Amino acid sequence: MDHKRLLLVGVALGSLGVGCSGSSENTNPPPVNKGALQIRTMMDYTGPTSDNAAVYYQGIKDAMREANATGGIKGYTLDEKFYDHAYVLTRAQAQYDAWKAEPSWPSVLMFFSWGTPDSQMFSADAAKEGKPFISGSYANTLATPVSQMKTVMLPDGTSKDFTAEPAPFNFFAGTDYGTQARIGMEFVKKKGGHKMGFAYCRESPFCAEPIPAARTWAKQIGLAEGPDTLDVTLSDSYETVKSKIVAYVDANPDADWYWVGNSITTSLYVAKALREHNKELGKPDDQAPKVIANMWGMDERAWDMCGADCVGNTYVMMSFAAFGDLRYPAMEKVVALHKKYRMLDGDPETKYANVRYVQGYVSFYIFRKALEQVIDSGKEVNGRNLKDALETFRALESGGLTAPITFTPEDHRPTNRVRVYSMNQFGKFQFEDEISVQLQRDWMGW
Repeated sequence: MDHKRLLLVGVALGSLGVGCSGSSENTNPPPVNKGALQIRTMMDYTGPTSDNAAVYYQGIKDAMREANATGGIKGYTLDEKFYDHAYVLTRAQAQYDAWKAEPSWPSVLMFFSWGTPDSQMFSADAAKEGKPFISGSYANTLATPVSQMKTVMLPDGTSKDFTAEPAPFNFFAGTDYGTQARIGMEFVKKKGGHKMGFAYCRESPFCAEPIPAARTWAKQIGLAEGPDTLDVTLSDSYETVKSKIVAYVDANPDADWYWVGNSITTSLYVAKALREHNKELGKPDDQAPKVIANMWGMDERAWDMCGADCVGNTYVMMSFAAFGDLRYPAMEKVVALHKKYRMLDGDPETKYANVRYVQGYVSFYIFRKALEQVIDSGKEVNGRNLKDALETFRALESGGLTAPITFTPEDHRPTNRVRVYSMNQFGKFQFEDEISVQLQRDWMGW
């Protein structure tokens, strides 16, 4: 998404090249310190996707702090530096180049990235350098270890060429955007929807790349579609979004569902504008068009941001468990971690208490599991061995925080499953459904 935070993880020079088997995570006393893994973090903390990125990163950061507080990861501590690229690619590239110029660059083990544009920009170099990264973007183009070239026929009779560069060193924890979009169409069909509109930004591949997947799948399962003309930018004000929605709805009054492909602020603007315009037309609320958003389009903050205008008409695709949903066994640990560090930081108890925090936590979790595997195997702690460890994951369980995660050398799409949430009349994030599709090889890269 688009949103992004690039974490470069480096092994301190003195700890490189040492084959070792670590002691158990719960060893008491703590394991002997084996050195520091340098972590460099790059994130959109002040830009157009910071509404999601700041919370996502906090889940990573708190898990990292806790690892250090309990003796590190099998004896390796983590030393982090932070940079805010504000979703500006020139800033991200300049900082990346500055890191590469540092004497410590050869010791960098891996990095976490934030969004689709910056992750795509660094992907080829990461592969060349042998440094895997775990992104906050779940883009289709970042889930294919080999290059892809396809021509896809769209429902309006036009064709679109897709080219995905190989991304063999990229990994992420959530359902890829194309699969999310296809499952979103399945959910709309299941709810009795008839005609789809598509509202999304064109300035970021995060918004635009999944649209052909949604449109082609909608046609395949029998959903009609309105014209693909509703351009909602990530920086649009509510007034601007409202004017675009009014024009589109008036031209397409039979569109009863809308896919929204943006981050939370403008996605909720779309839902609110659809409800408000429906009232202006004198129609009851239950006749307002409904919204199905990509996973970054709504979370537990929806009530504060949208209120009753997003109740009963707004749904979000989410492969992660909502924050505090104790039906999932690992959530108790997540909630305890969050509470501990809000107290230590003097934050309000509700700050960062949403599903984005869970996403960040799981991103750190898959890094930790892979690193532990490398250490336990006695192999050298380096990027290529870390990549190989990630590619051994077969239905890796996270205690229910996300669907089981699988990576292979041929396919980095982690799961075929999505949870669907809405916001209820009490302002609570509410589970609606869980839907899966059979992943197809032909979907790789788009």
